[in-house]
Amino acid sequence: GGEEKPVTSSSVATASVNLTKNLVGAGIFSLPAALLRGSVIPGLMTMFFVGTVQASSFIMIAFLCQQFGCHTYRGVWSAVFGKRSGAIVDVAITVNGFFICVAYNILVADFLQKALEGLMGWEDAPRSLLIWINTLAITLPLSHARNLSPLRYTSMLGLAIIGFVFMYVLRDFAGSFVEAKPRLRAHGCRLDTGIFSTLALCTGAFQAHYNSPRIFKELGCNLEAHARTVVNSFGTAFLIYSSFA
Repeated sequence: GGEEKPVTSSSVATASVNLTKNLVGAGIFSLPAALLRGSVIPGLMTMFFVGTVQASSFIMIAFLCQQFGCHTYRGVWSAVFGKRSGAIVDVAITVNGFFICVAYNILVADFLQKALEGLMGWEDAPRSLLIWINTLAITLPLSHARNLSPLRYTSMLGLAIIGFVFMYVLRDFAGSFVEAKPRLRAHGCRLDTGIFSTLALCTGAFQAHYNSPRIFKELGCNLEAHARTVVNSFGTAFLIYSSFA
């Protein structure tokens, strides 16, 4: 028979939605500070540059997976540096993932505390209880998911919520544009050391590279489909980031 083709378990549209949701998260709220420190025009140029570099590296990971016949970071690393060194990348991914989970648990606990206080009048909700509930009910099950395709509906819901917040911010901006115009002129275009803070904040906003091998595999190891997914997702993220910031 002919060459066996990898099974495709996700479409470009589904993968784009999931990847966009991974990119556009709570980090969006730090981007206005990024443009404040680096000014608007240089800040947007920096954001575009960082997004382009990050998107290129995202595709490069899939290209290496294709060249070496791998579907994981460990596989690519081992193919280049030898199997004995594979544990290094596993430790790095584990440590990185651990601190990401800790950061998100803290963030979710903050939001839950405010939501319970504002919606239900429950003041001084036990923070440790909220963290444990979030860890056991949300973080732990998601950490064991092998295929992200079933998350497309919650990803769409998450994007819709972010879209609502986005529109709310735009409406508030339009309503107070006259008052904000002097500040916009003051921070429109300048170049100083604040651009390095902008660079650091923007770099974190375009990071979801741990998903690249998985998305590449779900797309049937089709590099062209992977590249289209990356362009769709990173392009959408840049438009959302630049408008929101």
